[in-house]
Amino acid sequence: MIWYTGTGRVVPGQVGTAVIAAHMIYHDEPDVFYDLGEVEEGDVVEVGYADGDVREFVVTHTTQVSKEGLQTNADVWGDQDDVARIALITCDDSLGERYDGHRKANFVAIAEAVED
Repeated sequence: MIWYTGTGRVVPGQVGTAVIAAHMIYHDEPDVFYDLGEVEEGDVVEVGYADGDVREFVVTHTTQVSKEGLQTNADVWGDQDDVARIALITCDDSLGERYDGHRKANFVAIAEAVED
């Protein structure tokens, strides 16, 4: 799993959009985001921090994005300074694989922090 820290990204839980990406399958085994494609609007996801704290986020929407489209997707990379939210990203199996073995699309879940 990676937390993308470049280009104005924030720590998960700060106002702005934190981007977290992980594999669903790695070396033919289920990985961290194996079940991410099953989340729906209204589901709660938890982010754990190194100090032991846990913060809850509510999924506001999900979408399928092509690999090429992900690079410019406004939900993921657009400026946003209203709420603390996360963009959770993994591969999406529904469109199959490209010639190089990578999936053709990504699954993206956008979630906003639950107020303390």
